[in-house]
Amino acid sequence: MKNFLLSLCVVVIPFISFSQDCDSNEMILQVNMYDYDWIDATEWYLTSSTGTVVASGPIPYQYDCNYYCGDLVCGFEDDECYTLSANGSGEWSGSVYVYIPNDEQCNGCTTQYAYLSTSETDFCTPSACDGTTQYISSSGYGSEDDVVWTITNVVTGEEVATGDINECCGSDQYDWACFPDGVYELTACDTGDAGFYNDWYVEINFDNSWTSIYAYELENAGVYGDGTDYGCYSEYFTVNSTIGCMDPAALDYDPYAVYQIEECLYPCSDTEQFLIVDINSWSSYQLDGSQLWEVTNSAGEVVINGVVEYDNNNNCSPYCGDVYCVPSDECYTITTSGGSWDGYVNVSQEWSGTGTCSGCTDWITDVYSDSSSDFCLESSSSNCADGEVEMYTYGSCDDIAYTLTYADGTVLDMLYNSCYSTVYECIPEGDYTVCMFTEGETNGWMYFGDWYFDACQINGTCGSGSGGESCQGSGPCEDGFNYYVYTYTNDNNCSIERTFTISDVETGDVVWSQTMSPCNSNDFTVCLPSGDYEGCVEPPFNGNGGGFDVAFINGFGGYNYIIDINGWNNNTPACSDVSVPESTIGGCMDSAACNYNPDAVVNSGFCLYPTETTDCDGNCIAGYEADCSGVCGGDAVEDECGTCGGLGPQNGYDCDGNCGSNEMILQVNMYDYDWIDA
Repeated sequence: MKNFLLSLCVVVIPFISFSQDCDSNEMILQVNMYDYDWIDATEWYLTSSTGTVVASGPIPYQYDCNYYCGDLVCGFEDDECYTLSANGSGEWSGSVYVYIPNDEQCNGCTTQYAYLSTSETDFCTPSACDGTTQYISSSGYGSEDDVVWTITNVVTGEEVATGDINECCGSDQYDWACFPDGVYELTACDTGDAGFYNDWYVEINFDNSWTSIYAYELENAGVYGDGTDYGCYSEYFTVNSTIGCMDPAALDYDPYAVYQIEECLYPCSDTEQFLIVDINSWSSYQLDGSQLWEVTNSAGEVVINGVVEYDNNNNCSPYCGDVYCVPSDECYTITTSGGSWDGYVNVSQEWSGTGTCSGCTDWITDVYSDSSSDFCLESSSSNCADGEVEMYTYGSCDDIAYTLTYADGTVLDMLYNSCYSTVYECIPEGDYTVCMFTEGETNGWMYFGDWYFDACQINGTCGSGSGGESCQGSGPCEDGFNYYVYTYTNDNNCSIERTFTISDVETGDVVWSQTMSPCNSNDFTVCLPSGDYEGCVEPPFNGNGGGFDVAFINGFGGYNYIIDINGWNNNTPACSDVSVPESTIGGCMDSAACNYNPDAVVNSGFCLYPTETTDCDGNCIAGYEADCSGVCGGDAVEDECGTCGGLGPQNGYDCDGNCGSNEMILQVNMYDYDWIDA
């Protein structure tokens, strides 16, 4: 071995950071090699199992921080192992951190892959991956945490990776796996009775978003039970894919969705309206799955209910919270129970203003832990006749003529001449397109609902800005879908004008274009028929700011971003692809399921089945009766005070809270540790 290393000295040059194109894989090495009197080594080598030296350098050696902190090395092969060594007697002192470039996250970002030292001199690269190679990070207290985690591709059913917590004392552990595009389920299972620190976690990052499972999430969801039961908890994540509603008849239909994990949202009936319930819990340690909320009507019937969790669906797309259809012209009570927790439940309804306002709501009430609040819903009123809707208009001091063209060909000629005054117009219901400033006008501006029109922008007589579309529509996009397009130009001295385009890949035709003056932004709604497109910005961004976003808009106003060109990243591409799919019906394809859809041509993966005690309609099956809380086969009963599941009056008190003896105050502090079974 000594002769082999000496022969290498003839052909190996000190390490150089490569900047040209690399035909293999690149990694960043943070090399720290020290020169001590008792060490005779003068050079270090990183050698593959086939004897190829991919990097070397003199001893002592200290890496530099230029674009990356460390030296960028080309030449690493898939599924290959590498060994760190030195010449001379082979003794050396130092360490090498191995990183993978991660410029998608930020300029110069890296991800740690391996650590080499005198006690650990080898590492192996991942196998070739037809997808994205990413690590799963976990941490805990080693053998003290009896935790097993698994990642499954829910579309194919394939188990992609599995592992445990085997690093000691809170150290991070990294397990790498290959993830083709798809939808995945991360599941962590724990006995919960290890008798030690219960503070483990496992997590993975895709698209700058962490999917994490912490021990407290099993506790919050009530998975652990009494602290000795074996419990599991799952979270979903996607890789270049989308989770969402797959039924085109729903408001939240997303043609990009390949998997569905909850029911779609459909239009409410004429006697119903949307109610938005937004859980805002401020911390997790007080939640154990027993904290509940429910909305009851004036007859005391439960209309909707749920569990208070720290990770509720309040992702604001477009509404912050979960959306339900409930009867209008009814009074309700929202009640929380199950013990004290910090935070509140917000209840709201759709915005009552005129025009359109994606995500806007009207506040109804807030309720905190172990409390209730009453509210009533009323059908919306309008000054317009049946079959008409009220629309907000506001504009400049000009006579502004505009037209509304409906899908059936009906054209309405309209006029705004109210000079900075709000006018509410009653217009027929339906899908329509609004057009104005189409005759070369250079003066005037106007709002029609949320849509803004500016004559000089439309006709190119002023610098680029918002309001540059002469026609904007509310109707569906024929043979395709509507997309939200956002353009933003920026650089250090506001001197670069940029042109944003969307082109048909097959024909090369530019189907949409907008030139933006420096340091300006604008947004548009663009109809794209089914097909493949490319969105580009010219000249390309240079790392000094700007952005180009294209997002699918669902019928509820929510966005699914398809193109996201970030101008703050030095390596951001000038172009990005967007494919507009055809509308297909997805749904449950199991005829035994309660929500079987015979028209579905794509399996959504979301099927609902009767339970052991209830049928598909939620009714108790033969042999089971509902308890006082409405649970079929449940064991909850009313206490002597008439409270379902209650414990009766507190010692010394009657059901009205009156004390029959003397009262004193107790300050009780009792703690729940893993090793205590009380």
